[in-house]
Amino acid sequence: MRKVISLLLIAGILPVIATNLSGELVNLAGVLWILSILLFVIAVYMAYKEYMNAQHKTKISNK
Repeated sequence: MRKVISLLLIAGILPVIATNLSGELVNLAGVLWILSILLFVIAVYMAYKEYMNAQHKTKISNK
């Protein structure tokens, strides 16, 4: 769960950095936004995977 929280924090900070860049670094801002979206998707996938594993373990222990 710590990895998911870390990824979400990084994904949240990157757009803030991207919006505060100067005019010369517009291309870097786009890259930071794309990287932020990618990190957010990875974090959601990791959280979903962890949730499904917990559900699977619960079903096994109930049998």
